[in-house]
Amino acid sequence: MRLLSILICVSFIGVVLAGMILKPATPTAPHIPGVLIEEMFSGSLLRDPAVQDYSAPAQIGETHILTMPSLFGFGPEIEYEWHGVKSASVTPRPTLVLLHGSGRDGRSMLDMWDDFAHEADINLIAPDSNNEAGWPLGQATADYLEAVLDDAAATYSIDPDQIYLFGHSAGAGVAQYLANRTDGPWRAVATHAGALSASEVRQKPGAIPIYSFLGDQDPLVPTTFAQESAEALSNAGHRVELITMPHHGHWYYHIGPYMAERVWDRLVSAQDSASHSY
Repeated sequence: MRLLSILICVSFIGVVLAGMILKPATPTAPHIPGVLIEEMFSGSLLRDPAVQDYSAPAQIGETHILTMPSLFGFGPEIEYEWHGVKSASVTPRPTLVLLHGSGRDGRSMLDMWDDFAHEADINLIAPDSNNEAGWPLGQATADYLEAVLDDAAATYSIDPDQIYLFGHSAGAGVAQYLANRTDGPWRAVATHAGALSASEVRQKPGAIPIYSFLGDQDPLVPTTFAQESAEALSNAGHRVELITMPHHGHWYYHIGPYMAERVWDRLVSAQDSASHSY
């Protein structure tokens, strides 16, 4: 009798274990690719100047100092600067984070967006990279921008549901990286004269829209490179709009203020799948 009880118990345990082993895994949600829309920027467009010379104004907006721990917590704290234009409203307003190109700082980006920001009553947040070559790809940049936004929230009226990201050149590549590889607060991302290497792109659940403006004569970012990037990002789940700008190169500092409203229209219409034209 005792032996029979043991055999019954063993059989029961075997059935339970078999059920656990053979139980089908909970199916994961299928990956849903995004969509890629390629179009030509229509309408009048400023031509690149013959002499490309630009210096950011020394005094524009407000400059803030942000102190952060050193990498891995070793060594002295590091001071960063970020520059901002504050909305005139006391109620929470949309906010645009601006990432500059190589050899520039946040003031150059404020200069491109300042007139439009006052007209639209939005906040501008333009941090400085601590690397002259640009912005490092990785979580460190995401953590830095999060700290900048936290710092800005103390004095700026920021609507957390209306935060957008724009990057030029080196800032464009990292903006697309942040859209694809991190979970930032951005509702949408727009870029000019830059693209993320297709090899860096990963599948992204809940991917946000990306709007990529690129000159068809950009000597630093070939259209083929931008198209490969856009295809990879759309396959990863993003809605990507690649807007080619005819007779335009890499130079941003004469066209930036002219582009501001057009870029902003894309960003705030991020949930609208209808096509745009200018």
